Amino acid sequence: MTSRSEKIAENEKKKMEEAQQDVQDILEANVEINYLIKSGFLDHGPIWTTMWFELDLKWFDGESSFVTIPEGELDEFIERATASSEAFELAKFVAALRIENGIIIPARLSDLMARYLKGDFIPARERRGRKVDTWGRDFIIARTMQILRNRWEHRRPNKRKGSNSSRKSISQIVHEALLDTAIGNVDVERIQKIYGAARKTKNYEELLTMIVRWDYDDEPGFIRV
Repeated sequence: MTSRSEKIAENEKKKMEEAQQDVQDILEANVEINYLIKSGFLDHGPIWTTMWFELDLKWFDGESSFVTIPEGELDEFIERATASSEAFELAKFVAALRIENGIIIPARLSDLMARYLKGDFIPARERRGRKVDTWGRDFIIARTMQILRNRWEHRRPNKRKGSNSSRKSISQIVHEALLDTAIGNVDVERIQKIYGAARKTKNYEELLTMIVRWDYDDEPGFIRV
């Protein structure tokens, strides 16, 4: 028979283990959020995000920090950059990172940037719909929730009403992870609403389909520039 003191000790041990797991998971969530912020999603809208995943842009896996584009997608990337101001912002982002890291800019992208700097090219203007800052924040939250939900078996997305469990939900972990990012404080209830609403939209479903393909590693011999 377990004594009262033993039960207390077991509960304290469990709380300590859960607290340690919380810290580990918050750090993991923070890494995912900051990766998405680093990729420019926070300050831009759906055109930037869609291009990133649909055209398979990826960070170079090495000491230099710049974005790569599949050679076969470069023409489409340039075409979109000339037709949309937000797509052109992404093109500038890609070019600027290469300049900062001393990496050669692909010829067609370099030509577009030169035309822009000389005043021979004026980016297209487009009407704004939903606020870009809100869209980017919401995408990052929904995407982080989805990543962690697919990865973690030890946490529920949201805590059930009336639950006595001391284990935090994924939305609670994301809330705490956001505090140490450029996004800052977003309350748990808002996170739950953002994730729930995103899963019902066609645009987010289409993005998820692109992201599934984007997650695959490149085949041997695949050329990026």
